[in-house]
Amino acid sequence: MVRWRRGKVVVRVDRDSVAAGDDVVSHKRVVERPAGLPLSALLETVTPEVRADGWSWVVRVGREVVGVWSVDHGVRLLVPDRVVPAGEVEVCFAYFLQIDPAWLHQRLAAGAAPRRDSLLDEYASIARQRREEELRRRERELPARLLTADCVVALVAFGATIDLHCDTTCRFRVDGEEWTVARADTMTQVFAPGRRGPTVSVRPVEDAEGWLVAALGARLREAQGLSSYPAHEPHPLPGLVLRHGRWNLSGPMAVQVQDGWAVEALRFAHGRSVAEVQSVLAVAAD
Repeated sequence: MVRWRRGKVVVRVDRDSVAAGDDVVSHKRVVERPAGLPLSALLETVTPEVRADGWSWVVRVGREVVGVWSVDHGVRLLVPDRVVPAGEVEVCFAYFLQIDPAWLHQRLAAGAAPRRDSLLDEYASIARQRREEELRRRERELPARLLTADCVVALVAFGATIDLHCDTTCRFRVDGEEWTVARADTMTQVFAPGRRGPTVSVRPVEDAEGWLVAALGARLREAQGLSSYPAHEPHPLPGLVLRHGRWNLSGPMAVQVQDGWAVEALRFAHGRSVAEVQSVLAVAAD
């Protein structure tokens, strides 16, 4: 048991987990600080030790909600600042995901209850609007694009109407349905219609492009009453295995695939350039 000494504050710190597996090791720790520090200064010395821009943490001292902490703004109190006397205090950081910390502080200061789910629901439309504004800015100001010009040409040939294309995201519609391609770290994720999560996650991006063209080409052929793919031998993908309802492949080429039709497109496109995939499917579809 840690005992506080004269002129010291024993701070028992804890935080929420931020991802699966993050709670394998306890986040609890005990630190000593000099007595007489302002609460704001004390809290700046016992941060949640997860430093990511845009992440928000609601800070509780004991049972009292006292502020919002973030890398962006540090601690912003919701209570009058006060001197912390010698003794023991418990500080807990509750993870409020990627809610904008300034917005979160404003809502709590206005009297909103610190309930994460309800505040996430309230913030969702704001987050979508801000995300869209940022993507449009990137499309307008940055020359880089996520997909190559050859890939875009092939997608348009197979019925896609491009809505947005920047360095991180490409969004297009086919027959009124929205498709989204987005970069996630080293992976390229494709969100096809009818699925909440990514239909495929692929590395490198060239293989994601081939998959996209094959998938759209197959849909066009099916709409014309043709087989999804002409009689070409699919290229082997050694190591692609089904685990827990999802196809996986690890290595320089990394793949996660949800559906059987998506695996077919992957096998057909593998080892072929975007132009080759387009040519094979387009000629057979004429």
